Amino acid sequence: MPHLSAKQVAEMVGGEVLGPGDVAIDDLKTLQSAAEGDLAVLRDAKGKAEAESCGASVMVTPVKLESYGGTQVVCPDAESALAALLEVFAAERHPRPEGVSPRASVSPTARLGTDVAIGEFAVVSEEAEIG
Repeated sequence: MPHLSAKQVAEMVGGEVLGPGDVAIDDLKTLQSAAEGDLAVLRDAKGKAEAESCGASVMVTPVKLESYGGTQVVCPDAESALAALLEVFAAERHPRPEGVSPRASVSPTARLGTDVAIGEFAVVSEEAEIG
């Protein structure tokens, strides 16, 4: 998982940090399952009551929460912030393949460009040109 700080999250999503900016984040979780070391996102003000009792160390929120005990990253467009954060955490969980997987089937007549990745179970036919 990416190891981020609240300050780094705020920079990524264009938000304002309320609380310590050096709080470490190891994972992105839902409001219901987040605990210490996690980041959660309140997508809109409707879930404000639930967010106030969330156990996440850091929360991205569109509005300031009065009784939330962790660091807040206030970002008016929390939906877009969530999308950006999901990309960061997904890239870490599912890294881009590199090279040609030994489980791929690549024709000897296929032409592969530089920095081409062929994943598991892919089939590259005769005379195919990739990259």
